[in-house]
Amino acid sequence: MKLSIQKIFTGTAWKLLAIIFLVAIVMGIRLPGVFFSGANLQSMLFQIPEFGLFALAMSMAMLTGGCDLSIVSTANLTAIILGVFLHQTVGESPKTGVETLILLGAFLLGLLIGALAGLLNGCLISFAGVPPILATLGTMSFYGGIGIVITKGSALYDFPQGMKKIGNGYLAGTIPIPALIFIGFVLIMFLTIQKSSFGVKLYMLGTNAKAYEYSGLNRERMILASYGISGILAAISGFIILARTNTANADYGSTYIMQSILVCVLGGVNPKGGFGKVTGIFLATLAIQMLSSGLNIMNVNAYFKQFVYGALLIIMIISNTWDHRTIKQIGGYIR
Repeated sequence: MKLSIQKIFTGTAWKLLAIIFLVAIVMGIRLPGVFFSGANLQSMLFQIPEFGLFALAMSMAMLTGGCDLSIVSTANLTAIILGVFLHQTVGESPKTGVETLILLGAFLLGLLIGALAGLLNGCLISFAGVPPILATLGTMSFYGGIGIVITKGSALYDFPQGMKKIGNGYLAGTIPIPALIFIGFVLIMFLTIQKSSFGVKLYMLGTNAKAYEYSGLNRERMILASYGISGILAAISGFIILARTNTANADYGSTYIMQSILVCVLGGVNPKGGFGKVTGIFLATLAIQMLSSGLNIMNVNAYFKQFVYGALLIIMIISNTWDHRTIKQIGGYIR
């Protein structure tokens, strides 16, 4: 009974679909023939993977009741290290097979970097007892500092042609490759969080950490796993950024932190932990991208966009808080 009431009263997916539908109508009326043009739709598909993966990474931390402010720095550090690796290993005109192996090695190296960065966050939180916001704020500066030291404050650029194809290529001449990578990881995370015992344990930890420990489960191990996965997702985003922009620097994407938190909250993730779904995050990513693209086409400046994102974040936090209070009240009446 409580489960059915929760589904009825939260309705995150319906809210998001309504927002997407409303944005589509407004942009279609204001920007006829532009917003829904093939070029703009493809442009949105190229932009979605970066902050969509950041949102998935942030959700892994938020589901435990924490946060990960270091995801963008992790992505930038990954891109920088991979940039150095590619410069050192790829010659003037490598053979196709050799270049493919090098790019595969770069991707695996990126996963390792992201995992290590996330595990450091997890160790600080679970073993050192540092609050998540302070731990990841510190590693955000730490990872960013390492990137600046490596690049000496400048940007790395000019990477192999194969990397450019990954970041700017199409499947069948229509669907951007980065979008396919993003969809692939959305499916992986959907199965991991919503369809596995790991996801059940993750929700349990975020709902009640004390009860989680009393049940005999290892809290430290779950925090390490969640932040490790967060780091891996951030690193994949860094790989895509490197491939799409053909550059790597330590200060790319400073606005992605707030956008990723906004997507998570808009997608129904409870900042206190224990509630949120990958499907909601996916729909929220589409909604925010449609809004961002529409504002860009209307030549709205970046400062006003930040105002819009901030206002939307506050509204959604209040809305979600009211939803959870309503559910608790109704559940109490039923009991």
